[in-house]
Amino acid sequence: MRKAKIKLTLQDDVVFSERAASQGAHACLEYVPGAALLGWTASRLYAQLSPADAWLVFHSGKVRFGDGFPLAGNGLQALPIPLCWHHEKESDWRQGGRILDGNVLNVCHDQADANKQLKQLRDGFVTEDGLLHSSAKSLTMKTAINPLTGRAAQAQLFGYEALQAGQVFTALLCADNDVSEDLFTQVKQACSGLMHLGRSRSAQYGRVLGEISEARQAVTETQIATRDVLFWLLSDMALERHGQPVMKPETMDMGLPDGDLITSKSFVRSRRYAPYNGKRRAPDLERQVISAGSILYFKMNEPVDTASLPFSYGLFRESGLGTVMINPPLLSSERPVFCVRVDVKKSIEVKRPSHPLVQWLLAQGNMSGASQEIRRHADILFEELANLYASASSSAARSVGPGKSQWGRVRELAMQKDSPQDLSDKLFGSSGVCKEKNNEDWTSMGQKKNGDFISFRDWLMVISKSEPEQDLPQILSLLAQQATKFVAQQQELT
Repeated sequence: MRKAKIKLTLQDDVVFSERAASQGAHACLEYVPGAALLGWTASRLYAQLSPADAWLVFHSGKVRFGDGFPLAGNGLQALPIPLCWHHEKESDWRQGGRILDGNVLNVCHDQADANKQLKQLRDGFVTEDGLLHSSAKSLTMKTAINPLTGRAAQAQLFGYEALQAGQVFTALLCADNDVSEDLFTQVKQACSGLMHLGRSRSAQYGRVLGEISEARQAVTETQIATRDVLFWLLSDMALERHGQPVMKPETMDMGLPDGDLITSKSFVRSRRYAPYNGKRRAPDLERQVISAGSILYFKMNEPVDTASLPFSYGLFRESGLGTVMINPPLLSSERPVFCVRVDVKKSIEVKRPSHPLVQWLLAQGNMSGASQEIRRHADILFEELANLYASASSSAARSVGPGKSQWGRVRELAMQKDSPQDLSDKLFGSSGVCKEKNNEDWTSMGQKKNGDFISFRDWLMVISKSEPEQDLPQILSLLAQQATKFVAQQQELT
């Protein structure tokens, strides 16, 4: 089986609705659904592939676009809270947003004391070291515009709840062995770069940056022969039997031999929704699914080798549905104990040898560290620049802002190592690259995060005056390099 990991960085707020209905309160999913990644890839590849390859990638279930789960503050992937976890009411079961070892009860393995009241953990995500995580959301109110009057339409106020920009999610892209390497490479390339996902993509929502890397399983599974088989649902699961949805699975639904579902140790929640199909511009058939985080506990008549079991079940697996973990270590004990966090020990002070070679190596290390710091600072400045482009484009009928050739000229000047005054004259003088008169691209206005409007020229001038003189050429060069790539990507999309 081939696997790849897709890192998804939200450039804008992104809307993934829990349901496609236009009435009632709108709620946004806390993850990036695999169906959104599948839809984007289909829009890029479907017409280019042969009918057989298109069916193999997008309909057969042999290529699976997994849900994108959030990366928590500790850098680990967060997974849906297992519904078998409970904590005692009024107890100190967490501290600093982290679950304390031994303070959560796994009801799959132990029944609670009848004299104590328990509360189920239901919402959010958890990492393998016990850190709790919830995706940040924003709510924006909007109104439809009457095309006849150009004013707000009556009784058409609505709101979008969205995942906030800046968050990072990771999704798993899998393909069976009978999918060729070349075909899988095309799929990975389609998921790399700037994507537009979710609702209202033509407005201010939807830009997501995808980066492909080698897959690494976030939480290992215990795979041994056992009569106790526990399924932890990482995504919604759509099971069907005789054309009817299944909310109480049996062993045959999970590809298991004879055994029974132990309802007292299983925890199941469900939901129903009709996904919107962007190609047909209409909702698909309604789906009734078992929700992510549910627990299915089976007692088998004979030991089962869990290593031979698949990790996805049911329908719509190409969209990421049906992904499970089987007997994970995190759910193997009555009271979970999370992975050990390494304590940084106090370093032992070593006397530095007085040798010219040591001094030279230390100087090179300091230069490398300073260069990394400048690169990080340039990345922060580029985020501000991307916001200027986004706000300027949303308020104009055409693409605005400096183009590729203009940013290329800025980089060329920055690498000439002129004096600060000469560099400023070549950039902002009357005949400079960023001259003020008769230069609509540099003088177009964008909005900063604090709400102030500023032109691209004035923004770059502020940077040139505020940065240290010795670092300015390198900062401008790195900034112009990123800006050139960014503008090129925007032109490809339009």
